[in-house]
Amino acid sequence: MVGTWLFPATLFSLFWFAFIFFPLIIMFEIPINPWAVGYLSLLVILFSWTFIFFNWKKAFNNNLNKPSAEGVYDTKLLRLTLWFSIFVSVVCSIKVMLVQGFSLAELYEDIVLVAAKYAVSRYASEVVYSAYGPLSLGFAYLAVLIAGLIFGSTSNSSRKKWVLLAFLPSIIIMVTQSAKGSFFGSIFYFLGGILVTSLQQNKLLLFKANILKIVFKIGSFSIILFIFSLMSRGLQDVKDVSVFFEKLRFLLASYFFAHLYNFSEWVTAFWDGFNNSKFDISHYYYGFYTFTSIYRFFGYKKETPDAVYDEYNNILEQMDSNVYTIFRGMVMDFGVLGTILFVFILGLLLHLCFYVFLNSKRPIISTTITIFMLVIFYYSFIISVLTWNIVPFVLILFIILLKFNSYSFVLKKTT
Repeated sequence: MVGTWLFPATLFSLFWFAFIFFPLIIMFEIPINPWAVGYLSLLVILFSWTFIFFNWKKAFNNNLNKPSAEGVYDTKLLRLTLWFSIFVSVVCSIKVMLVQGFSLAELYEDIVLVAAKYAVSRYASEVVYSAYGPLSLGFAYLAVLIAGLIFGSTSNSSRKKWVLLAFLPSIIIMVTQSAKGSFFGSIFYFLGGILVTSLQQNKLLLFKANILKIVFKIGSFSIILFIFSLMSRGLQDVKDVSVFFEKLRFLLASYFFAHLYNFSEWVTAFWDGFNNSKFDISHYYYGFYTFTSIYRFFGYKKETPDAVYDEYNNILEQMDSNVYTIFRGMVMDFGVLGTILFVFILGLLLHLCFYVFLNSKRPIISTTITIFMLVIFYYSFIISVLTWNIVPFVLILFIILLKFNSYSFVLKKTT
């Protein structure tokens, strides 16, 4: 059993040491710069140890004074908003495909082929933009945020099953658009909701039997869907079983672990002064790559490619990826030493937010940020989550929803 007394230090360390050391085992044939691994480890440890500045015993004692999670989150307003969000997201996802020129008949007859065509169009920057895309994704995230709160707080077993329909929008996005990131992101929004309700009920164990059972079920289902989504990347034409599994191994490693291989090569080039390097030699953007959506909001005009960075790194002629972790953007923004200071401040602020959440009776903003921390941790192996404009929109919408939900006429228990 692992307690949450050191959260978010505990969770961030678990995430990153898994992302650092699993690739060394699974793809051991690929060389990695040990200095890059050491630098990432230093940043993780520095972030995690900012927990020492807070009185956690006092905070968890004050957490006992919170009202029941069921009374706060299992409300009519949140349930109605959940179903509304699912409906809007599904409708907008269908409209996205229609705008691209696909028909409902094509989606029904060969969804893998449709997803493959959509992926090709996306990588060629030929996707027709419409407002339906951001709306479908935004309401998909809002749905799983609410579902996590209801699932974690309700004692009604049938309601627990029904709220899992909140994953339907992100599943549709994944299988029709070959976009896996939104589905995995949805899982962490959902788990964030369960986490805060567990804390509100003073369940302070990070790992226990029923939680591990839920994670195992969600994980198994996610892997099946993920592999199905990968079929649109050429696996559907492979007939030889051994070749299929070898290609699958590289595709899985490319998606989940390419961050370490690519960051390793990028750090080597960075410390070498980018001599004869294919990588972007510019750096010190003063926060742009870490806070892109905020810079965009205030009218900053710097353009980035669809995948944020131009360079694609090909490893062993098998893994073609542009994933460089959140830390590449930080180093480009603040430099090597500046990133160390930034990570320390970030750890301090997130632990402060969690401290405020524990000490408040009816937290709203700190609840949202506590949920959002899980999403930050997950996406950090790819990029800063604030790269996407949709994230601040969802967070603001969720804060407004929680504010309305705090009024007494809404909080009244419904059945």
